[in-house]
Order: sequence, then C-alpha cells, then structure tokens
Amino acid sequence: MSYQLNYQSASYLANADLSNNQQQLVILDTTTGKVRMPTSTAEFAEGVLENAPLANMPATVSYQGVTKVIVDAAYSVGTALMARYDSTSGATGLFNTGSGTLATTPGAARLKMLESSTQAGDIVACRFIDGSVTGILG
Repeated sequence: MSYQLNYQSASYLANADLSNNQQQLVILDTTTGKVRMPTSTAEFAEGVLENAPLANMPATVSYQGVTKVIVDAAYSVGTALMARYDSTSGATGLFNTGSGTLATTPGAARLKMLESSTQAGDIVACRFIDGSVTGILG
C-alpha cells in the first residue's frame, strides 16, 4: 500500500497536457521555466508530478519527502529510480534502476523505493534522494 509523508512541493506551469503523467518524474525546462516530460537521456528530474495539469496550468511538483510514483517494472525495496527517456520507443516519465541509460551519470538517481513493486504500473512509496542536480536537497 503506497503512501505519502511530509513531502514538499513547488508550483510551476505545465508546458503541455500532463494530465496523464501524474505520479511520474518531470523535468524543469530551463528555457521556459515550465515542467515537462523528459525528451533526452541526459536530463535530470526536478521532482514528481502530484496533480494532472493541462498545458499552461499549475503543476504541483514534489521535490522532498516521501511520495507515490508509478514504476515501469518489478523492483525491490531500496532500488534507486530516475527519469527515463527511451530514445528507441520515445517512452517517457517511467523509472529505471542504476542499470538504466543514466547509470553512468552521477546524481541521476532521484528516488529510493520504500516499497517493492511486482509489475509495471505499480504505485509505490519512494523517498527523494540526491537533489544536488536541481539544487534542492532531498
């Protein structure tokens, strides 16, 4: 049973319709100042989208504490997660372990699983870690 605990969030505008991306990691676009889904394998997550905003509507993004996320596979407790962009399929917003595309990039991990998942689409509790990339300590 996933849960949220003492998470802190900030409000940004959504750069596109993110109504289907709730509980996924999002990127803060440094050009527009809006949040969006990842579009390259070299991007670092700002935090987890807590609501389901349409384009140019307020997006609530948690960046510290414990929150719920949707995972892309079965993982165990303690697995580190990061934003994922699959350049082959174009899939975005799911999560990878340290063996994923961003494994060699220091600081890419953004969340640590507090619950295990059994399959893609599971919603699990995660704690933020390593916010040094965004300047926010997690």
